[in-house]
Amino acid sequence: MKKKVIIIIVAIILIVGLIFVGFNIFNSKSDTFKKIFHKETYAEYHKGDVINFKDQEWYVLYDSDKNTDYVTLLSADILYLADEGIENVFNEVYEISPLNKYLEGDYVKQLGSDNLVEIHGYKARLLNMDDLKNTVSYDYDEDEDEYTLTDCPDYICLPEVTYATMIDTADKEFVDVYTNVNDIEDPIFGDYTLHLKYYNLTSTFETAKLESLVDDASIIVRPVINVYKKSLS
Repeated sequence: MKKKVIIIIVAIILIVGLIFVGFNIFNSKSDTFKKIFHKETYAEYHKGDVINFKDQEWYVLYDSDKNTDYVTLLSADILYLADEGIENVFNEVYEISPLNKYLEGDYVKQLGSDNLVEIHGYKARLLNMDDLKNTVSYDYDEDEDEYTLTDCPDYICLPEVTYATMIDTADKEFVDVYTNVNDIEDPIFGDYTLHLKYYNLTSTFETAKLESLVDDASIIVRPVINVYKKSLS
């Protein structure tokens, strides 16, 4: 009889212990249990929303729902990078350009690398064709290697502003047109036409275009970044 009582007591202790351990595991901060039993939700953002991040204004480029932990933003400001050694347009495609190296290097560090998400190989980049396809309509002029944009929202086509994109231009030859900025004697005040390796987005109050032929070799950018929503709070 005494043996049965001991066995029962031991069994009760084991059961209580297992329940206690199981309860603590279930209520622990284990990522595994969080994923199984609790789905985190985030703030929702919509195209064109204005967000403040790192004391700068940014526009939301894509809708971001409550199940997505990051949001893609387009700088509201235009940046001149002469102080970073990038004063004129570059002769390479974007991926191997000094501009890409700067944005993915020093610029990302300034914003805090841990605040940003790498999407399709970039934490910081310029506007690309997918961005435009999801935002505007356009027609292409092959003779001028130029896109005319229609229904372009102001947060992308800022009136009276020109800035660089990362969209490669057509491999095309033009008469009396430079293809290398280093061949131009005076890029600042000279009289010339240059065919860029990428398109500039140029907009006025009447029109908006992606242009590859320019008479000004200076470079202006509006970075695009992917930010964790937790970094915005």
